[in-house]
Amino acid sequence: MRVSSSPPSRAAALALALVGAHVMLAVLGSAAAADEAILPLPDYRSETGRRLAEKYATTLREFDQSVARCLPWVEVEKHTIGFFKPKHVPRDERYVSIRAFVGRDASAKIAALDFRERAAAMFARYAGPLLRWMGADRSLLQDADVHGFAIILDWTKPAPVGAGVRPVRETIAVFIERPLAAEYLQGGLPPSALVTRAAVFGFDGDTPVGQVRLLAVADHLLSVPGTACSDAHSRR
Repeated sequence: MRVSSSPPSRAAALALALVGAHVMLAVLGSAAAADEAILPLPDYRSETGRRLAEKYATTLREFDQSVARCLPWVEVEKHTIGFFKPKHVPRDERYVSIRAFVGRDASAKIAALDFRERAAAMFARYAGPLLRWMGADRSLLQDADVHGFAIILDWTKPAPVGAGVRPVRETIAVFIERPLAAEYLQGGLPPSALVTRAAVFGFDGDTPVGQVRLLAVADHLLSVPGTACSDAHSRR
């Protein structure tokens, strides 16, 4: 995994704003220091967020390491792993969060789909495994200060790009409340139900699509050739 600190498109920035993340500018693909994906404690503006980040510092590091080990083609944006407040919730409710760019799925099969179908494929391939690694520390599911999990995924929109024109990214921002995550992680909810009950917001380039209702599709990260990990082990 590489930590990306490239400037996001306006749509990607809007998605990132849903969890209030702070992305700093640097060179795409530059060497990343350990824990660079994790938001530093001094950068939290909320005492609740800072307290959770300090309490679960080891959990965040282990999650970051799982993504790096198991998804080496995925670029996690700088300082986007942490406890953030979604913009669409009125109170200071903190979600365990990540924002990542998927740079591997620009296949002809993916390109032939429309946005909603691509979003469903990305959800099916990445949301479940990321949620399992995020929730590997089961104490998160019992913590009343943790309201849910947020997964922001973006990828390059499959479209012709002229010389000197920056490629457009498509984005989904997925929000899963803690009781729903617990039901899924404890085996009481199939992936087909998770996709229909999670709150998903989409962005097509610079255009917000709004909340997107995704259909369950048959896909799974473990079916991807070259996957280095079968799954993370739960800690109770």
